Amino acid sequence: MNAIDELSEFMIITNFQFPIDKVPYYEELKSWITDYNRRIKKTFIICNSTKERIIDFGNSIIHSLELYKESYEQAFSFFCKSLDDNKDIFPFAYLGKREVYMCLNESYFRINLSEFDYENMLHKPLNLNKNSVRFKSSKYAVSYMSTSPALAWYESKRPEEFYLAEYIVHKYNDETQKLLRLDINPVSAHNEIRNLMCRQNDYKSYINKYLMIFPLIAACSFVVNSKEKENIEEYYISNMLMSWLEEKNEFLGIRYYSDSKDILAKNKGEHNIALFARNPKQNGISKDLIDIFGVNECGTVKHILL
Repeated sequence: MNAIDELSEFMIITNFQFPIDKVPYYEELKSWITDYNRRIKKTFIICNSTKERIIDFGNSIIHSLELYKESYEQAFSFFCKSLDDNKDIFPFAYLGKREVYMCLNESYFRINLSEFDYENMLHKPLNLNKNSVRFKSSKYAVSYMSTSPALAWYESKRPEEFYLAEYIVHKYNDETQKLLRLDINPVSAHNEIRNLMCRQNDYKSYINKYLMIFPLIAACSFVVNSKEKENIEEYYISNMLMSWLEEKNEFLGIRYYSDSKDILAKNKGEHNIALFARNPKQNGISKDLIDIFGVNECGTVKHILL
């Protein structure tokens, strides 16, 4: 089998789109994973043991949701074991780097509707965290950033007046700055696999990684039409994922795509990140993020009127 055949088969397996705008969540996710498992069983581009891991992982997500309705503790314990069993095959990137296998750097942007100095624009303190957030940590404040001003603007619901800050990584550490990649969609995955093939890199390991992570991305990528509710089922898996990650010192957070219904927010080829704001100062702002982004050395906040 040649690489072109493998890429074609990969495209057949991943003939779907994110985010998923369907209800009810549990039934639609179960249907999605059932269909995905069927495709995995039929494919010839991964070995049987990897097929079994992917199928078991998808089923574990559904079972975690079923347990959640009875007991959060049981659901979280079961979900964490499944993540621990499969984290060796999860795709990740490093903070400030576009891809693991490329040397392209990237900046991050935050928008606020009120005026703050550069340090306080990094993130809101833990006590100001909202309950209904897709990627929320119960232990730390979280800094949500985008890789372009345009995406940050769309995520902020396109305000006419706002404050914009840009953050660039000043201190890199591959041991503590991994980001779990939930920003993979079929189009970007096809392009990345093709690029790896052209470079004669180990593209097969990335095929395994992407096929493994898609059920988790699906579980975290359902559009929520009403975010005013106290209890949002579509956030159960993503919130448990963040609770698992916050205990893993090698992970600083995640990369993810927008779940906005605004089509322009999804067509920019950019992504968001959610970073744990560990080691807070007295004012609640993370010393770790201040150090990583060199906040004490430079940075300005721009006031923008459209």
